Amino acid sequence: MALIVAKAGFAYNAGRGFASRALSGIDLTVEPGGLVLVLGPTGSGKSTLLRLASGLVDATEGDVTVDGDVMSTSSRRRMRGRVGLVFQNPESQFFAPTVLEDVAFGPRNLGAATPDDDARSALSDVGLDPDEFGGRTPFELSGGEARRAAVAGVLAMHPLYLLLDEPTAGLDARGRAAVRAVVAAARASAGVVIVTHDAGDFLSAADHVLVLSGGEPAFSGTPAEMLAAGASLPAGVRLPDVPLAILMAAAITGRPAKPTLDPLDAARALAAMAGGPR
Repeated sequence: MALIVAKAGFAYNAGRGFASRALSGIDLTVEPGGLVLVLGPTGSGKSTLLRLASGLVDATEGDVTVDGDVMSTSSRRRMRGRVGLVFQNPESQFFAPTVLEDVAFGPRNLGAATPDDDARSALSDVGLDPDEFGGRTPFELSGGEARRAAVAGVLAMHPLYLLLDEPTAGLDARGRAAVRAVVAAARASAGVVIVTHDAGDFLSAADHVLVLSGGEPAFSGTPAEMLAAGASLPAGVRLPDVPLAILMAAAITGRPAKPTLDPLDAARALAAMAGGPR
């Protein structure tokens, strides 16, 4: 079982003289319980990849399969609910007068027997008390609350795969921590793909990292392999502060050191380089 994007590409206005290629040669696999991080500068195709993987658009080359079923226009209705996409701006998903009605819409539309119960359970899963937040308007939530409510709206449909577009963008430290906790909990029942500019929030929890540049894969590997490739990553891909400090110190001192996400290991590496260049 897996969500697989195989040699896939997408072009806007495909088949026309003014077609614009957005993605090409993309390979991505996420299994239940897994976490794949997709990084890249603005305009690299990250959000388009999520739309492709979720079935909002059809691949113009290659395939997208969900547990062996090919995603296509003809199969999309049959595969509803298997893949859930949470957009970067939660407000773009809200439309109902209350949080509970909004979260319950998805399972109700899928024919769930108890959509309100599914909604209340999903709200609890993301740390929003349904008795406190259920009757409120979603448009008056804080940034972190809105992001969690949007995730709840997808989790209520019990997707097999959860796709998140910049889930921590614009949030303060408390809001980012809340979203990380939601993602960790979601992995108990779903595979997760996260698109982000900043690797810091999720790199330590990721199983695999895909870096895009100009709509094509620039790197694909484990987090450790990504850190080792740090200096060769495309411009606009920012490493977390801890390994970035090691790479900068190595460049200044001329003393090689292995980047790490562990602050204590980083401190030891920096201390070892403190003697200056060889």
